[in-house]
Amino acid sequence: MFFTVSSNELFQNIVKRYVSVQNFEDSHNYAHDVKKGKPLSAWEFAQSLDIAGDASIICFVRQIAGIDTRVTEFTQDNLEGIVVERYQLEA
Repeated sequence: MFFTVSSNELFQNIVKRYVSVQNFEDSHNYAHDVKKGKPLSAWEFAQSLDIAGDASIICFVRQIAGIDTRVTEFTQDNLEGIVVERYQLEA
């Protein structure tokens, strides 16, 4: 007999969901350098970030590391309330 157990059943609240509402490039006003390629451009961009900054990716890192408290539960209802798809903006 087999039982299915989720991680959150074994360790309460261990699994967290983090969602970037926009794609990374748009939410960070970032464009990769075509000559350098995406991996190197992303690495160079990451070097410019400061853990004390307010970029959305930094806010997630600070929450994951326990520096800041978790402010948003990314439930389906929450996402439907805050996400605006690009095609909706252009219509």
